[in-house]
Amino acid sequence: MKKILFFNSLILFAFLNLVEKGVSDEWTVILFHFEEEEGKIVRDSSANKFKGEVTGGKWVEGKKGKALEWSEENGNIRVKDFGDSPLDITDEITLEAWIYLKSYPTGEKPFSIANVITKVDSYFISISKKKVIYAGVKLLGSERPMWWVIEGNRTVPLNQWTHIAFTYDSKSREGKVYINGELDKEVTLKGYKDYKIQTNDNHLTIRSYSGADEKFIGIIDEVRISNIARREFLLINNSEK
Repeated sequence: MKKILFFNSLILFAFLNLVEKGVSDEWTVILFHFEEEEGKIVRDSSANKFKGEVTGGKWVEGKKGKALEWSEENGNIRVKDFGDSPLDITDEITLEAWIYLKSYPTGEKPFSIANVITKVDSYFISISKKKVIYAGVKLLGSERPMWWVIEGNRTVPLNQWTHIAFTYDSKSREGKVYINGELDKEVTLKGYKDYKIQTNDNHLTIRSYSGADEKFIGIIDEVRISNIARREFLLINNSEK
């Protein structure tokens, strides 16, 4: 009987650890836990095994384990893209991360907005000078690709851990932003001929898109990109969409 209880306890512990920590599933394109604790390379836990090159910043305690923090200096995490990459997402997407924001963007360079995840001319999630989530996708549109963006309603707080997420679905034509797993705002798009996301070979960045502009001040942890519009998020329930 004791052996059965011990075995069941181990299963429960493992399950809770996976739910808390976040696991890669079939829809995960990239997942950074930032558990390296040092160095200039971070490793993706998804099946795609991307590597991110770190510039600037410092290793600190994160939401779970370690994370990376930047102040006003230049720097970011850069993930190289390549032809026909899993980062070329066209139909459905989720961008999410845990952030500990220490200063709001000013609206002026180099702090016009605070980038969290960006693939230039494809998709991004950030914090705007209005202190809310600001995210978007570049759609194929009609005659030329066009940006579509959504701005949240709720203020993203300073100096506390906050989970932010953006989802987009080209079939339902819905874009949504979430704070701590709760829906903040949703919009149904109209007026486009093609609702698919533009793809390219631009690199993916975490924090500033260029390293020197649109700089996020604070800590970033547990970054995940998915090729589905999720309804449950990292560190909430990782085994479902």
